[in-house]
Amino acid sequence: MSDIEAKIRSAWIGRISGCQLGKPIERMSMRDGHSALHDYLSDVGPLPLRDYVGYKEGHDIQKECCRGFLTRSEPDDDINYSFLALLMLEEHGRDLSTSDVARAWLKRLPAAQTFTAERAAYKVLMERGKEWFPETGNAGFDLSACSDNPYNDWIGAQIRADVYGWVCPGNPEL
Repeated sequence: MSDIEAKIRSAWIGRISGCQLGKPIERMSMRDGHSALHDYLSDVGPLPLRDYVGYKEGHDIQKECCRGFLTRSEPDDDINYSFLALLMLEEHGRDLSTSDVARAWLKRLPAAQTFTAERAAYKVLMERGKEWFPETGNAGFDLSACSDNPYNDWIGAQIRADVYGWVCPGNPEL
């Protein structure tokens, strides 16, 4: 395995492991705040975390993602964007455009698997895009309108961009 292949493999493992590590408590941290998250983590195991999150009955967390119950990588929106990026790069290569990304989202990304900035952008695509845009043609509106939402500076773009950095190391202009 070449050095770059080893680095990309490690990046994939890190992406999936990191998503699975945080998955049980991802909603809790956003919904209930840092204090509730800290209290829960203190109850189920030592901090700082050195293993997957433990499970405690009576909390709205994803049990199948907790220590002792984890048997596979559960579906995750962050991982979905990584796979989608690979599919788009395989199909379009360096010619990948914003329209190609919008079409791929509409054809391959379930709306219910989007959150915050991505859901707001998806909603604009659905409301303003021409009916046959996902199949062919243009969107019928300026796609930059999709990024005009209250979440556009959140972490979503950083999460969606990882794969492009992995496949174009040291060459960000690609």
